[in-house]
Amino acid sequence: MPFDARGRALGRFDHRGKRCTFEAILEDFALDESPLRRLGLIVRAADVKGQEHVAPEGVELRALVQGVAAMGLSDRERLQAGFPVYDAPYAYVRSR
Repeated sequence: MPFDARGRALGRFDHRGKRCTFEAILEDFALDESPLRRLGLIVRAADVKGQEHVAPEGVELRALVQGVAAMGLSDRERLQAGFPVYDAPYAYVRSR
């Protein structure tokens, strides 16, 4: 299923207002766990310009994701490198 497909009729999951695609997925699948909501704010702060204030961790997440993208990896390698980048903040918010 396509996502982040702004301007395309195919994109069911996309930014909604000030919220990011990750938050749209949480909403559509009724994933209302507190750590997931917090992670949604961190992802929004990383992904949506002007929303950095919703979670200070987002700035660091943005830097890590941009660093992975700059490594010149294949799509598969990028996914393998990127999953822990998102798993770590989830583990962080779950532990708090």
